[in-house]
Amino acid sequence: MKPNAGKLFAGLLDEEEEASFNPQSFSDSYSDIMASLNTRYDVNQNTIVRAPVSNTIARPKFSDSSASSQRDIIEEEISSGNPYLDPYESTNFDLSIERYNDKLGLFSANFFYKNIDSFIYDADTDVTISGVEYELTRPINGETTKIKGIELVWQ
Repeated sequence: MKPNAGKLFAGLLDEEEEASFNPQSFSDSYSDIMASLNTRYDVNQNTIVRAPVSNTIARPKFSDSSASSQRDIIEEEISSGNPYLDPYESTNFDLSIERYNDKLGLFSANFFYKNIDSFIYDADTDVTISGVEYELTRPINGETTKIKGIELVWQ
């Protein structure tokens, strides 16, 4: 325990508890291939069809992957990071049709489908520390989800 650390937490801990600081080290690595195929077809001078397929990742927010935790003894809540989070992995399929017009500008319809693995969400569980039950909130990876939709644009 660092010098005077107990004084910083005086009154916040039970008599039996003592403030402690436990240095920890975490390591993780991963490799990904980010392939994409982009096609474009000019139907005529004013109409374009695009059809990309791609693989992407999104790394977790730093606060989500942090090895830290915070305990609120008044609200009896603990929030914690998770250094073992995997990045989101997504396979994306898109199809867009763009129509350019001198009077109306641009109109486009975009259809998309995304298959997402390892998405991140906050999970709540109950933990007991020194006889007190806390609600622990921690980000974890989900399995798979799918998103599909349409986007219409008129400029």
